[in-house]
Amino acid sequence: GLEALDLSKYLAAPKETDGAGGSLLTDVSSASSLDFPLIQLVDADLRLSSSSVILRGGTIRRAAATISLKAGKMIADIAELEIDEGTRGGGQLRIDATGTKPSYDIRGKFAALDLGRAGQAIFGHPTIQGRGDLVIEVSATGDTGAALLGSLDGKMNVTLVEGGQLGIDIDELTAAAGADNPQTAWQEASNGSMAIDRLVAQFALANGVIKTNGAEAVAGARKVKAKGAIDLPTRQLDVKLAIGDAPQPAATDTDSEEMDAPMKERDVVGLYGPWKRPSLRSGTIETGTPH
Repeated sequence: GLEALDLSKYLAAPKETDGAGGSLLTDVSSASSLDFPLIQLVDADLRLSSSSVILRGGTIRRAAATISLKAGKMIADIAELEIDEGTRGGGQLRIDATGTKPSYDIRGKFAALDLGRAGQAIFGHPTIQGRGDLVIEVSATGDTGAALLGSLDGKMNVTLVEGGQLGIDIDELTAAAGADNPQTAWQEASNGSMAIDRLVAQFALANGVIKTNGAEAVAGARKVKAKGAIDLPTRQLDVKLAIGDAPQPAATDTDSEEMDAPMKERDVVGLYGPWKRPSLRSGTIETGTPH
């Protein structure tokens, strides 16, 4: 039991990358090796709690976990995790270092998570701003960062029901896609935002590629749907955004029924190529994979 646990002194700082903003994906992809000597050398059962856990780039307010280390395997059951004033969560982390390549399993649920801060930490850009619920189940293998990213499998669900911001200006984006030179307006669209009332997104991960099982946001009388894929190792995307009128629910409809209601597409924008500066195209299109 500790008042404060400073883990930053035990974790090596990531290598500098040319012109790349700091993000978890950048840190992982640049890792040349993933070694866990303590897991292979220590046999122990621990119950750990702290009022403050200090990490590189942030602080967790409160944490409590049960950790088992035995025969090259680690299981960490996180019973309590308080990230900030409103976020609560928990889950499990498994690392198996007994084989030729370590394997990982992560399960977690977070309520009222600051999605903007999470997106900034992972991708280097706050793709969604606001508080929402996150459920994640991910597995991976590999002894380097690139191998780990390329092996990611699992699923992730995000729900935002109290309003927030989408980290892109949809009006600027549709105007840019229909312009003579759409690339000149991409920067303005990506630096803007769009207020949304609700968002429900379900993603599947396979071999390092995130694919949308269903992703849509409602903003007043408008609805935005996303379909496509993002390749994490290569940072390429192939996504279609469809904008239309949000069906107005009857008095007896629930939020989930409203989100599932069909939408007539008015504008369709495709984004493909590097996610820092994708190419744009307009019109009804079919998306494939970033490859």
